[in-house]
Amino acid sequence: MGTADLDDLTAGFTAPDEAEWLALVDTALRGKPISAIETTRRDGILVAPLYRRPDGADAPISLPYPGQAPFTRGVAPAGRAEGAWDIRCVVDAADPATAAANALADLTGGASSLTVRFDEAARRGLAPTDHAWTETAGVDGLLALSVDALDAALEGIFLEAAAINLDAGASFECAAELLVGVWLRRGIDPVEALGSFGADPVGALAATGTLPGGIEDALAAAGRLAARTHEAFPEVTALSIDTAPYAEAGATPTQQLAALLATGRQMLAAVTDGGLSLEAALAQVTATLTLDADIWGGVALLRAARRCWSHLALSADAPEGSAALAVHTRTSNAMMTRRDPWVNLLRGTAATFAASVGGAESMTVAPFDTALGHSDGLARRMARNTQLLAQEESGLGRVIDPAGGSWYVESLTDTLCTNAWELFVEIERHGGMVAALTSGWWGAEIATARNATLAQVATRAHPITGVSEFPLLTESVPERATIDLASVRQTARAAWEETDGASDQATPSAQETAAVATLPEPLGTVRWAQGWEALRQRSDDALAATGERPRVFLANLGPPAVHIARASWARNAFEAAGIEALETDGFHTPEVLAEAFAASGAPLVLVCSSDAVYDDWGAPAISALAAHRPARLYVAGRARSGLSDVDNDVSAFVGVGVDLLELLGDAHDAART
Repeated sequence: MGTADLDDLTAGFTAPDEAEWLALVDTALRGKPISAIETTRRDGILVAPLYRRPDGADAPISLPYPGQAPFTRGVAPAGRAEGAWDIRCVVDAADPATAAANALADLTGGASSLTVRFDEAARRGLAPTDHAWTETAGVDGLLALSVDALDAALEGIFLEAAAINLDAGASFECAAELLVGVWLRRGIDPVEALGSFGADPVGALAATGTLPGGIEDALAAAGRLAARTHEAFPEVTALSIDTAPYAEAGATPTQQLAALLATGRQMLAAVTDGGLSLEAALAQVTATLTLDADIWGGVALLRAARRCWSHLALSADAPEGSAALAVHTRTSNAMMTRRDPWVNLLRGTAATFAASVGGAESMTVAPFDTALGHSDGLARRMARNTQLLAQEESGLGRVIDPAGGSWYVESLTDTLCTNAWELFVEIERHGGMVAALTSGWWGAEIATARNATLAQVATRAHPITGVSEFPLLTESVPERATIDLASVRQTARAAWEETDGASDQATPSAQETAAVATLPEPLGTVRWAQGWEALRQRSDDALAATGERPRVFLANLGPPAVHIARASWARNAFEAAGIEALETDGFHTPEVLAEAFAASGAPLVLVCSSDAVYDDWGAPAISALAAHRPARLYVAGRARSGLSDVDNDVSAFVGVGVDLLELLGDAHDAART
């Protein structure tokens, strides 16, 4: 389509005028400055209400073509083949037979590749001879100690067609041997093997807080694995830099990207020290980024990751073609909720949209019930279908970099690149990624970001639909089956002991390793909804024990027109904490109000109305309520001079900016006494 064609499309439309737009904004804001509608992202990036061509720039934005450095617009000149990305599902059942059934269902249901996630014991580098093995074996992953076990978990799968990607943490080298053993057993030629060994020793250290054998030995092992993979398995990659340990601990997108760069630099150095050329080493690397429901932030993160990685590679004199980074995405566990888990389907859809528009080569979407335990077949199917609908019905993969040229997306990409590179340089000043982790500095940086977001969650400045906003007290949370891990462990240990633990061992014994790398404090994980869900659980426990939930009486003053705004806001807030709000139509005298409250039997009372009504008869209303000695007496809104005479009767003012988790936790305590 030429310029003349574009002119035809705009014929008949008046060219937009910024001055006219600003005048309309001024009218809508009623004199407030335009900064009133600016927002700030988690990583401190300011989002303006309008993005446009910079002053003095007459030409349209200039962007490199897809497939050209710095690969902002994608790594392939022609985009995805047939508009399809790799739909990747996770095999994480503890029992190999269950894992195989899930894997077959995923592949026959539309998935194109698999990630085999080994259990916590393997990811920590523990063997059955280690004391901690019993508590961690089979937890959150496949328990496979031998080629037989992994082969059973992949039974019925045509490994010539389905790529197998490993997530084994500290046990990446042993897990790779198991997968190679399965390929050999199946008679698969090494040149036809597909997948990734997923080595990321720095990420393993970050995820668990310890690394048996020490980081130097682990990096050297990753280098050896990369060299062997380069020589023997042309369609397999050895290294996968995964930012999940940082993202799930609460890191911002800027911190995610800086961690990718710092980890990549350290791992590439280890691989090239082992004898591979930089070009060959770069070919062994893929990246996994964690996306949440922030669509445009996710799009910018992928575009920025490719650009920054290209800059990192080219600054080391790598050939331009080798500087392209293949990116896999996974949905964030931190954004998932246990309450109203169906909303997780929308969160996963938003992340899928971001990944597709941002140009991800492959994606994993977590089932909507992932926070509840072991996902059932329906949840796994809906996770696959989220991608299938986006790919096949919406055709999201058919357009290359559809967000490219958007002034907002380009600005966000540029700012993210600049900020992440500056943070990467700061990590290097601390001695690199490993030193930043083991010194505790990086963990403290992430903790600061996490706590800032948790503070926003507590005030509902960071709303969580179905949890802190629009809760449903009567909802029924789906239940998930528990797994008999004792039986799975017994079977796995017996099979392992039959071989005397001498062959096909999935993990080296941590007790036998010479050194252990440790972090001062584990990075940990966070789910943003966990504070609100804890209050909801207290409500459920009270209902089970006493037959009723904690209750708050809404003392609405005046007709609905004057109290409904604050009453609706307050009901939403209290019921998000599991405290049932007793609604009223509105009262007109303190005496009738006080009688109704006394008759309700509620231990808590919340006064709701307009500022004008508060100034008129709010004080006598509060005094009348206080005479009945409620456990807590709240007022919706900010403190006012007109209520100063009854300050001693008011437990707290409830409004925007208040730490509601703290206030409502105290309300639970008060209602119980």
